[in-house]
Amino acid sequence: MGIIFIAFTTFVFAQNTENKANKTTDIEPVRMAKEQVPDIVIENFFKDHSSVKYELWKGYPKEDFINVWYDYNPYLNSSAASGYFVVEFWEDGEHQEAMYSNEGKKIAVHKKLSSQLPKPILEAISRGL
Repeated sequence: MGIIFIAFTTFVFAQNTENKANKTTDIEPVRMAKEQVPDIVIENFFKDHSSVKYELWKGYPKEDFINVWYDYNPYLNSSAASGYFVVEFWEDGEHQEAMYSNEGKKIAVHKKLSSQLPKPILEAISRGL
């Protein structure tokens, strides 16, 4: 009888040890239509990036902002009731992402830096400056 009781309590009280702090959701991403993005966000984006012809918008809930930006999760569910908007775009031959608040304030721009440093910087490094 004691063995059955131990097995039952172990099963009932076993916990999932998965770290939920870095896992936002398993829901597939949903693209956000440009019409769902506030006008002020779109206006400010095009002021900053006037040559962009194609962009992809995503919305992120406010409570997931830190996890989404610093620990990027491409499977985060987008939401029409978003607190932050990320737009993916190509400008000057480079893939970039920009994040704007719901009020249209630019928060950050993410782009990959090329591995080749500009010549003046390479010369300064070689001179030990």
